[in-house]
Amino acid sequence: MRSQRYCYSSGSSSSRSRERRRHSRRWRVGALPDVPTFKELGYPDAEFYIWAGVFAPKGTPEPVLAKLRETLRAAVGDPDFKAAMDKLETRIVFKQGDEFARFFETDARRLAAGVRKVGRIEAK
Repeated sequence: MRSQRYCYSSGSSSSRSRERRRHSRRWRVGALPDVPTFKELGYPDAEFYIWAGVFAPKGTPEPVLAKLRETLRAAVGDPDFKAAMDKLETRIVFKQGDEFARFFETDARRLAAGVRKVGRIEAK
């Protein structure tokens, strides 16, 4: 059994890589209208986004996982939390289970490839 993973992602992230890239290249924070995007700076393939995840150890009892899932979903769905994220212009995408596992594995591979490209990681 793999560890259980839960995530909310913010910024310009989405479940579709193409959509994430499209948004991250064009998306501008309203509070920082004069800060150029990566694309405007000459880095058309660069992107920036933030995500946070909650991980439970392998073997965590199902009732505990169910309560964790329920609590996390309620937290990111809370109107006050949503309002605070909207004020920060931060879109929330909640993922759990297999959906988050796929996101996590894909993102880890993409980040490792990017770090290797700039020469900051050794291939094993």
